[in-house]
Amino acid sequence: MKARRFIVVIVGLALVHSISAAQQIDILSKPWKGERQIVPGRITAAFYDEGGEGIAFHNPAGKNNGSEGIGLARDGRYEVGISVTKPGIDKFLDGTSLPFDKYYVGWIVPGEWLNYSVDVKTTGTYQVNMLSSVARDSTAISLSVDGADKTGTIFLKTTGHVHTWRMCINIAELELEEGPHLLTLKFLRTGFMNVQYLEIVPGAKPEASNTVLTTENQISVPADYKGKPYSDDNYIAGAQVIPGKIECAYYDLGGEGVAYHDFETLNRGAGELNQIPDHQRPHATAYQWNFRKEEAVDISYTKDFADFNHNENYFTPPVNQLYIGWTEDNEWVNYTVDVKIAGTYKIVALYGNDANTINFSINNKPAAECRLPLATGSMHKWNKAEIGTITFSETGLQLLTFHYNKGNNFGCFEFILMPNTL
Repeated sequence: MKARRFIVVIVGLALVHSISAAQQIDILSKPWKGERQIVPGRITAAFYDEGGEGIAFHNPAGKNNGSEGIGLARDGRYEVGISVTKPGIDKFLDGTSLPFDKYYVGWIVPGEWLNYSVDVKTTGTYQVNMLSSVARDSTAISLSVDGADKTGTIFLKTTGHVHTWRMCINIAELELEEGPHLLTLKFLRTGFMNVQYLEIVPGAKPEASNTVLTTENQISVPADYKGKPYSDDNYIAGAQVIPGKIECAYYDLGGEGVAYHDFETLNRGAGELNQIPDHQRPHATAYQWNFRKEEAVDISYTKDFADFNHNENYFTPPVNQLYIGWTEDNEWVNYTVDVKIAGTYKIVALYGNDANTINFSINNKPAAECRLPLATGSMHKWNKAEIGTITFSETGLQLLTFHYNKGNNFGCFEFILMPNTL
């Protein structure tokens, strides 16, 4: 039996080949330099397929306004707008410079699309992130898989300038089967943007909470609590949702003694270690390197040379997973959570190192004592395991406090509703 073959396509308001996953396909579009890009991983925008106009790409502009217009020929690619990041020009929102001489696709217009032959290594749900710059709020895209729209319209928030960049987190989730596939990115409106890469990593997009804090729905949150759900230019989902995944690094805003308690004022991760150039890993961006670096809670991210350079993980965490580390006894962080269903939940933790006891409170009342079941042997050897249960007796916004001790890294907690509990 012949192996099934598909393609991944990045598109914009253009006719896309409709391909059934059950069919054998004769592909004219060929992987750039004969190598499919790998999922999970980064899909470099400039490494679109070979095959020419209407097969590997469609460029309504009819020329490369990047390489051709400024004389920057990149491997002979004069077909669509391609350039590279430059010192002093391409910067993140916080003003830090992007790594320079990195390819990106620009001069995008509605109707433009690109094909990418990719190889999905594992069947599952994948989260899509995108490193891009967006000049106008009205810019919109969508994603298709094997010719079928899977996301609908995705509106992108402006970065303020076409050379001001942001890692757009959780723009979509995709269900992908193992093997080659066809992905389509449609540039639906304006096109005033640059794209360096898509990052397709395991994990589902967290459900956004549209609940707004008001006097009517804040009854369960202590009246004197001054913190509020975490948000930044990349993360705008609001209060994290239960049932679902609580990312440890997205603790509340509010500062020391309100949103968290840490015995040191220095962030040992983002504020110290990750300011060393060797720890600014190329698989991450300034968003991960500098995440909440001005706050005292010690935060870092999973790295190639620390968390993935061995085969001793009991569970392999996502690349660039943010985590709380450098923990000390009696430190804590607060999360305003939006409980959708009252009931008892089992708690599954992503953690590293000691088999410690941790605790959770709900609205300042003790709610659960949990035991990390296995000492992994290192801060950078990870495990994912059920650690206990917790009961939320009512729905709505609740204040969840995570109390921890010395000796662990913590990535996230999953709260999974147990049947017939309330």
